[in-house]
Amino acid sequence: MKIRLREFLGATVIATALAGLALGLFACSQYDPMLPEYNVGVVEGRVTVDGEGYSCEIRAEAMDDAFHNATLATGADSDGWYLMELPAGLYKVAPDLDRGNSVSKGDTLRIRPQETLRKDFSLSSLSVDALFPPELEGLTGSLELSGIYWAYGTRDTILNGRLHIDFPALRPAPYQVHLSVDECQKVHLPDPDFAGETRDSLRVDPGAPAFLDLDFSASTATLKGRVSGPWQGGADFVIKAYRPDSTFIYSGKCSETGDFQLTFLVPQPIVLQTEQGSISRWYGGASCAAATHFAMEPGDRITDVTLSTSSLSLNLRGPGERLFYDSIVILRRESGIKESFHFCGTPPYVLGNLGAGRYFVQINGFRSREPWAAQWYSAAESLAAATPIDLASDELRILDFPLETGGTISGQVFYSDGLVLREVRCAIFDSDGLPMYGGDNPDWISFDDGIFSFVGLPDGDVYLAAGISNSNVTWYPGTREFADAQPVTIHGHGSVQDITWNLKVGEKGRP
Repeated sequence: MKIRLREFLGATVIATALAGLALGLFACSQYDPMLPEYNVGVVEGRVTVDGEGYSCEIRAEAMDDAFHNATLATGADSDGWYLMELPAGLYKVAPDLDRGNSVSKGDTLRIRPQETLRKDFSLSSLSVDALFPPELEGLTGSLELSGIYWAYGTRDTILNGRLHIDFPALRPAPYQVHLSVDECQKVHLPDPDFAGETRDSLRVDPGAPAFLDLDFSASTATLKGRVSGPWQGGADFVIKAYRPDSTFIYSGKCSETGDFQLTFLVPQPIVLQTEQGSISRWYGGASCAAATHFAMEPGDRITDVTLSTSSLSLNLRGPGERLFYDSIVILRRESGIKESFHFCGTPPYVLGNLGAGRYFVQINGFRSREPWAAQWYSAAESLAAATPIDLASDELRILDFPLETGGTISGQVFYSDGLVLREVRCAIFDSDGLPMYGGDNPDWISFDDGIFSFVGLPDGDVYLAAGISNSNVTWYPGTREFADAQPVTIHGHGSVQDITWNLKVGEKGRP
């Protein structure tokens, strides 16, 4: 396909079938469509794989600022020949082997007016054969190559202990090989922790086929164990395996009785993480680096791993006859680490996969505008007054939360020139200027016509903020600084109405 100057300077250029779409290049108003054709140069050449012609797409990406990094494409014919006419300038040119990835790392070419530049691309194929033990029979394997370039091979099934994958065309370069089995068991070759070497695992030379043989038939280890605790028969419990550098390796589900078995390609160090719902926990430590390390070697059979878990079951009652709640549960550990969980439905709410230790629990319905007042266990309005929960290993603790209707604050926010806002975003804070209910970020709620209302509030002082955006707010009763803000006080879960204040209008007027 040829792209002449008059076509290039039009509104769009139709690229050949990378995506089958028209690509808009740039505004043609910057150029004169009557420029003579002698400003055009030509790049032509041949694409070969293992010395034979190869049909693929060739892409040229303009590097000159004037071209705004426009990308053009043409196709090599069945014998690998291609030709592109391009405006004079600097380009990256490459065969597109990986959906547009390779062009940015292509060869740099200077296109000059009325000159023809020859650029050939000598590519190579790669054939990979890998042997696996019977434990992995029937699973799906895939390979990824990384380095200066990257490439994905086809996926295939391990049959009779063998996996075969072909890469039909690769740029000559050194590559590292990344093997995945069943989409989750990952082996990165080579690696100081895996193969004891740091060199590149594969070098593809130009114009010649490459072959890679891998043998994992005697390279597996098994880790068996059991997860104890009150979770059995409940939600799925997942065991995940990582390397100490947080590289994910493999995962598997426990049986209903808590038993699990993981088979790994080794040698490599393994750490375990348990996961139930949205709660994850490292085995033997507070982080991946601090967790217990299993130095797995070929033939290892570790069978005595026991992971103990505990659970909290939260019962919500009231106000009035209620069956359905929409609430946030904040779990705070004695160390100060806190996590939040959203529950929507009929209690009890179960927090599983917890380790033994001391916890504080708060529930609130503020984000969903529930009318009941938030509370810390048990019936406390502050963390300082909360009752700690000392959870033992394998324990299920049931917590009751009797709820009462909370306080209400309502009013309206205006512009300082007196006009009504079409929409305002409001949030509520405690006496330290921190978001209510212990979250890391305030819950900004949008209200039409500047009319706001907060429900389910605790007794005491609260601070209000409003704005068009979250980054430029005005505190009640009309200041940009929290230090100058005034609190609104709620007594006996009562109602405070007709609160008003104005958003400041800047020099450029209202947004």
